[in-house]
Amino acid sequence: MAWSGDPIWLPEVLRAEGLTVIEHDGWRDRGHGDFLDIRGVICHHTAGGGSNDWRIVQNGRPDLAGPLAQLVLERDGTWRVIAAGVCWHAGRGSWPGWPTNNANFHTIGIEAVNNGVGQEWPAVQLDSYKRGCAAIMRKIGRRAA
Repeated sequence: MAWSGDPIWLPEVLRAEGLTVIEHDGWRDRGHGDFLDIRGVICHHTAGGGSNDWRIVQNGRPDLAGPLAQLVLERDGTWRVIAAGVCWHAGRGSWPGWPTNNANFHTIGIEAVNNGVGQEWPAVQLDSYKRGCAAIMRKIGRRAA
């Protein structure tokens, strides 16, 4: 079973978990089309590690148009809702039972602010990451496995 439709429920699901959420202007209309269905989340780090990483996720970079993920997780555990539509966060790859090279249309992308090369992960960020992912998975009727 997979969730059908765009995840306009993201802020409510995260807030219900007791998490702090910032909704960016226009997030409900931002994306590269509509989801086919939602089967899970893909967790990334921003590779930047700074307070303005969300801008790249929202607006893109020279080689890839934004938005790059639906959510950004700040170092203090705050969630930013960037987009409700499909985002370019999942590149080439496959997983058993999923379409090859097409996970963008089936997964919610989360970019956690971290440089990925030794920057410490604050406990509050990791706690928020786990709780947020679990809340989203419950909403779509999936287990973490």
